[in-house]
Amino acid sequence: MSNYYTPSIEEFHVGMEFELLDQTTTKMINDRKWHTVTVSPNNNEMGVSVAFNRIPQLLKRNEIRVKLLDNEDLESLGFVESKNKNLGITEYIKYKLNWGFNDQSKYSIYQMNGVWNMVVTEQNSYDSPTAVFRINVKNKSELKKLMNMLQIN
Repeated sequence: MSNYYTPSIEEFHVGMEFELLDQTTTKMINDRKWHTVTVSPNNNEMGVSVAFNRIPQLLKRNEIRVKLLDNEDLESLGFVESKNKNLGITEYIKYKLNWGFNDQSKYSIYQMNGVWNMVVTEQNSYDSPTAVFRINVKNKSELKKLMNMLQIN
């Protein structure tokens, strides 16, 4: 299985990281290399960014790919590996304390059938854990955006 996929246009957002095939036209096709770049809102940024309006044409030419989420990405974002004996899987966990003294949210990410799933559960000192939602996550940029929305540090 490849570690990369071609995203749909709907997946792109400002700040998303992806890989772009070298745009130098003087190189032979086989000599072109992939470079990590970020989506920018306009053409004025210099360096390793691509304006959003260029993405459709790059997708048509198969010059964009995105690295699938992996263990290294999860650890770089502060998730800690843990063996879930009940499910017989390896999951990556991160906790966030909430308003109450013993209230917390648990963010658990595990891979099943080649797809990374994030499950958010809420727990306080009085009740058993309650699953809030489950979502599939494809890549590191998508996870970072989700963590930002959920205010996970």
